[in-house]
Amino acid sequence: MRLAITIMLAICCAIAWPAADARAQGPSTVAVGFRNRTDYNLLVKGYTVVNGVQRSGPSMAMKKIDGMAFDTSVPSGTRYYTVYDANNPQRVYLREFPVFVQNRDLFINIMPSQTDPKAVVFTLSK
Repeated sequence: MRLAITIMLAICCAIAWPAADARAQGPSTVAVGFRNRTDYNLLVKGYTVVNGVQRSGPSMAMKKIDGMAFDTSVPSGTRYYTVYDANNPQRVYLREFPVFVQNRDLFINIMPSQTDPKAVVFTLSK
């Protein structure tokens, strides 16, 4: 009888004890996609400052007119992107443009500037 009471008590405690929460966590990194809408072959480089250290992403080459590239594993925070001419990397179209990265993927169109033919602009795609 004592064994049966002990077993029943153990079963009741196991059922009543709350299980450890397994909370779903979103991804700690996101992806940023780019589409080239210019008449230039482009090279895009980005970096994020994390704990005072600059974490660079890959160099992404894009062909002119609808070339695409993706920067994966981007940590949340401010990401700085620089757009170069792929044929002449000394020519910079856009320097260290800040993009605020939150907890969702982004897609950015790179368009020619309406006011400056030697520059490009970023537009968010929906």
